[in-house]
Amino acid sequence: MTCYKVQEQSALLGRDFHYDVFEGANPAGNVVIFGGSGKTYTEYFSRMETLHPELMSYFDANPLIGARCIYVTAPPDLPYARADLFESKRELWNEHVLGEILGRWPDAPLYLVGYSGGIILALSGLHESGRVVGVTGLGADGIPEDVELPYSGSGQPRWLLDLRYCAGDPVYQFNVAIIEELVDAGAARTVSIHGGGHAFSAYTSMSG
Repeated sequence: MTCYKVQEQSALLGRDFHYDVFEGANPAGNVVIFGGSGKTYTEYFSRMETLHPELMSYFDANPLIGARCIYVTAPPDLPYARADLFESKRELWNEHVLGEILGRWPDAPLYLVGYSGGIILALSGLHESGRVVGVTGLGADGIPEDVELPYSGSGQPRWLLDLRYCAGDPVYQFNVAIIEELVDAGAARTVSIHGGGHAFSAYTSMSG
């Protein structure tokens, strides 16, 4: 498996950006993981120096085959934790991801994963792309209340939103109302996994 960091200049965001790539043999599609919220500029740029340690450990034990995983550190300059403020930046973010990050793989199918507040970035409109084949939330926090899933010609969602929570993750209770609404509408399913809290490491060690 090949692992590397990409650092480039964003014409859209007006700053440098970076992401981690973990590439298995013969990748046929991309799994794109959006990290959680709350990153400062200092934290964001310090992560330019290393690959994500938990993912490195995970893929050492579980090598990728037939896929490519791209980890996108949460942006420090887009107010996506505030839906009202993020609305004006939504198209900019989507253009940045699809063009400046994923543009080198323009035809690859995409599976989106949002950890914690990263679910907002995954469901910002990116999920409506015809290239997207599914979305998972890991400890998803701040699930958009107005999220709409893409539908097939038969009137059924093309895929269900897969929401996974460690048994000890407190953010589940913060989001339980929207989770139940999505499940009742037939748009989502929830999976409770082994004990653990909200840390990303709890989810990289999950099973199932």
